[in-house]
Amino acid sequence: MVELLVVMAIMAMIGMITYPFFTNYQFQAIKELNKSDLDDRGNRVLNFIAEEIRETGFGVGALPKFADDSQISIGGTTFAASIVATDGGASGEDSLSILKARSFFQRLSVSVSAGVGDTTISLSRALTAGEIDPTASALSGVVFENHKSMYRVTAILTGPSRITLAQPLAEPVSAGTEVLGVRAVSFSLGGGNLTYNNFIDPAETLLSGVDGLQFSYLDVGGGAESNTPGASEDVRGIRTSVLARAPRTDKGFNNTDPYDNIANRDDYGPFNDGFRREEFSRLVEVKNNAY
Repeated sequence: MVELLVVMAIMAMIGMITYPFFTNYQFQAIKELNKSDLDDRGNRVLNFIAEEIRETGFGVGALPKFADDSQISIGGTTFAASIVATDGGASGEDSLSILKARSFFQRLSVSVSAGVGDTTISLSRALTAGEIDPTASALSGVVFENHKSMYRVTAILTGPSRITLAQPLAEPVSAGTEVLGVRAVSFSLGGGNLTYNNFIDPAETLLSGVDGLQFSYLDVGGGAESNTPGASEDVRGIRTSVLARAPRTDKGFNNTDPYDNIANRDDYGPFNDGFRREEFSRLVEVKNNAY
């Protein structure tokens, strides 16, 4: 009995000594897990945004227009330029919409040459659902490879596959010329969620737990980045800045950082809570926008 009591006392002493080490190890593990998770999510989102922004103006130019000089409107946004920026000012969040042409998953091309003034274009294959839709502004625009103007599709014909254009061809197109879809995407922040919208599918949350979203612009002359783009054709780079917070709090941690150097915002924080935060920022060249 005495031996048992001695053993129990020794075990209790060992537990009292080692418990703080175990709890500290647990806290450190949670801290590193939070940091790793935050880094991974933030960088994956920046990679996605960068790929979209890099294609800004591709196939449509900096000042996109239909062949009759009218402008395209998608999802309530009129794209007088391939970059449509909303500056949230000193206390709000920015948003960005961009326009570009995109190849279809299965290459689509002109099968019979067409001349200036033609409005019916023969295609190399039948269209599948969701590729071109005359009734949807987000799916009705097309552009031909190396052409300067966009065209709006008003009808899809079958047997053989053809499309009817609202605007007569401003330039001839030869057989084999690729047909690309005109697409718009936007990025915005609401309710702590960084949202991606392609105006076709329901808006998608790219990253939750976001406290700040800012865009800044670098023009052809270089120098300092601007919070709003100047002439669209002069924009050569777009920087995305995201202030994201970890999904879990750190015990005993109080976030007093001011985060006072994120684009044009200087009033992020201090948040005085247990969430760690990190700024993710990347400048992307938009060389297609020069044409």
